[in-house]
Amino acid sequence: MDKLISWHQEFYQQRDFKPDECVPLYKLRPTKKEFEALTSVLRAFVAERTPFMSVNTIIDTCPLFNKLFVLYAAEWWKRKYSGGHWTWKHIIDDLGIEEDEITPQKRSVCVSRGLSRWNLKIADTSGKRFLGAIAIQGGLPIHFLTSQEGNIYRVLERLVKHAEGAEVSSSRLETWAEELQYFLPHTYRKKEIYALLAQVVEVLFNIKRKASDQTTKAILAEWRSNHSKWLTELPITAPYEEIDRLISKLLGVVAATNEKRTISDDFLTIHRNLIINDKGRLTCKGIIEIAGTISAEQLLNKFNYKVPENNPFVLNVQLSIGSYDEHLTLHSVIGNSKYSSSVKSIQIREEAFFDQIIFSTFALQI
Repeated sequence: MDKLISWHQEFYQQRDFKPDECVPLYKLRPTKKEFEALTSVLRAFVAERTPFMSVNTIIDTCPLFNKLFVLYAAEWWKRKYSGGHWTWKHIIDDLGIEEDEITPQKRSVCVSRGLSRWNLKIADTSGKRFLGAIAIQGGLPIHFLTSQEGNIYRVLERLVKHAEGAEVSSSRLETWAEELQYFLPHTYRKKEIYALLAQVVEVLFNIKRKASDQTTKAILAEWRSNHSKWLTELPITAPYEEIDRLISKLLGVVAATNEKRTISDDFLTIHRNLIINDKGRLTCKGIIEIAGTISAEQLLNKFNYKVPENNPFVLNVQLSIGSYDEHLTLHSVIGNSKYSSSVKSIQIREEAFFDQIIFSTFALQI
């Protein structure tokens, strides 16, 4: 127990962080050395106690164990998860705990109590709720960043462009990230990953807001002169040079966005890409992006559709892609005759990757 207390105290001493603060655990930035020491301390604590008490009893009687376990688990996810089935097995294996030594119910109690000791609550995630809460606290897995940098950039770039500099809620960003899941390996197509990618975009726009002006030069200067501060906001752990390369490219995209939404000349844009799939093979991925707003005049000029004079609130759109159809719902923008879509991306089915996409057959109905 003394070693747990000592590690905990030293961890706080190394940070400007108060016990009553409430921040995501990834902002605490445990070092590799600290993570290894924490793993060793927790493993030794379990080994010392289990000869005369169960792991379930440890959870019931040692609040500090619960607190440090969730920090350990969040760091394990970030540092060691490399894709595949989501499971607690490897997380507890590294502490010398067998799966049958801790019940799922008690493990959930451990996570809930542990997070509460950090003044945190269970995130609203679907499926594996408690494992999902740990993932949110850990940040983006390092293996995901190193193996999928190109695809991560594609998703983040599109999220930035979708936002167009406007105030966009986290939930909307997460929805858009999910629409772009086809750029990601199957094992990373998870709600928690979408939430963490959305957090990156929020930080990018915060950097833009703090810059002395809205030029690319000023925005990059804000990032680089205050990178220590901004790094703690990002759910990313990697060498600074790698993070700087990714963030600098994205800030260039951010600088190009307008603070107000504008009518897009390219309301619908087709992207066709070759993506390396989970098996290391090239596969065709295509999406149609729906950006900004479209005016009644553009609907007439581009799609030969005349919006009725009463400007209906909803327009139902049919888009023909090869041998199948996709449907969009456009909502009018209050106060004018423009329309926008909450859906920002539509996947092109692989079998229709090379098919013609016919815009002239749009069917808009009131």
